[in-house]
Amino acid sequence: MSKTITLMELGAYHGVVVAEGLVYTWGYNNQGQLGDGSTANKFLPVAVLSPILSSKNVTAIAAAGYYTLALTSGKYTKFC
Repeated sequence: MSKTITLMELGAYHGVVVAEGLVYTWGYNNQGQLGDGSTANKFLPVAVLSPILSSKNVTAIAAAGYYTLALTSGKYTKFC
């Protein structure tokens, strides 16, 4: 099943995309930068099911170093 990617960013050793309204992350996760509540590395995209992002329209994302940000409702939310 393929999804349409609307946003993509790359950090030092991780990536983040928005596809069909959901945020997906993958890569190294030693600082929890993937936002899945763990520090386990993920080498395939995993949906971020954070309550911070639920029911919100993500309009921009940023990734760098060991963090990931999402822009929702006009302000940045650090979710990882």
